[in-house]
Amino acid sequence: MHYQFNFYSAILLIFFSQGIIFSYLLFRRSASQNRYADKLLGIFIVLCALYILPWMLGFAGWYFVQPYRDIMFYLPLQQLFLLGPLMYFYTCSQLDVSFKIVRKNFIHFIPAAMYLAYAFIVWVLDKIILGRYYFYADGHDKDLDSWYQLLGLFSMSIYGFMSMKKYLGYRRTIFNSVSFADTITFAWVKKYLFAFLAMQAIRIIFFVLYPEWGNFSAKGWYYLSFSILFYYIAIHALLNNVKSIAPVKLTEEGEPLPLRKGQEENQPADNLQFESWKLRISSFIEQHRSYENPELTLADLARDLQTNPTTLSKVINKAYGMNFNDFINNLRIEAFKQQLNLKVYEKHTLLAIAFDCGFNSKTTFNRAFKKNTSLTPKSYVAETVEQNNI
Repeated sequence: MHYQFNFYSAILLIFFSQGIIFSYLLFRRSASQNRYADKLLGIFIVLCALYILPWMLGFAGWYFVQPYRDIMFYLPLQQLFLLGPLMYFYTCSQLDVSFKIVRKNFIHFIPAAMYLAYAFIVWVLDKIILGRYYFYADGHDKDLDSWYQLLGLFSMSIYGFMSMKKYLGYRRTIFNSVSFADTITFAWVKKYLFAFLAMQAIRIIFFVLYPEWGNFSAKGWYYLSFSILFYYIAIHALLNNVKSIAPVKLTEEGEPLPLRKGQEENQPADNLQFESWKLRISSFIEQHRSYENPELTLADLARDLQTNPTTLSKVINKAYGMNFNDFINNLRIEAFKQQLNLKVYEKHTLLAIAFDCGFNSKTTFNRAFKKNTSLTPKSYVAETVEQNNI
């Protein structure tokens, strides 16, 4: 097989091969563990590998030798209109374990279907009807036309924005819904979204510097950068064994699902009612020590108080000036401080005390403690010991 090895063709070949291997591993894990998100990411990585293929084979000399030249011309290897929707749906599947692509989602794939139809028409006209180059009379690969590349960039940017909006909406909802938000805010989602957006940022820079996208020598570094970013996404997804454990469902706009009829009742209307609710909440929590439940949710506390989550969230946000997650963690910190005053730290580790107060991870405890006191737990204990000895 014809293949000229040089710096670009050799490096891109490594990334292409790794992309195919990673995709296979994601597909296999999806099948064995029933993980729909892995299937979507596997398809995304395959498309990323195909995306760099024209440049890899172009540097290897395929555009100058038949029949390879026709393969490059007539196979639509760069599916730019699919990359954005797949990344968006992967985000949806990470934030909602029950998410599946259904018929109503097919509208997102119409641009990709139209481009495939266009590529098919070009092949039929040139190779079957006319028997000569007509669309390809200029000798340029249509995948690399500026109009397609610009529309592809626009599509991926839009879906990148939609994915980030979905994640931020989910994150906001989580902090208002559970007391263990730090453990399920999906740092992985944020990382791969930034990597995906970085792809678009680098692409924009190269578009500005080199508007003619078919210029191979000028775009080589872009494709290397793109390869590194999709490699980062693929290898981290595999090594981190990322799963979706999201407990809150969102709408397609990234907002929490609307209330059912009747749930909107008993909303506090004035400051007096808020103060009454505040007293009720504080008394109940002090009596039952609800914060000691490491998996406490807004819905749990609302059920105990015989109200709905929306009312309770609104009261906590306004009466205490914080979201549910911070509210409960602050109560846990105060309980931790009380234990320190009783010198419990002389018999138990700080982490053990923190777990007794309702925290479920060392990282969450340290972050919440520093946010509450501006000190690390060890520094605070040192100050407490010093004060007790005075």
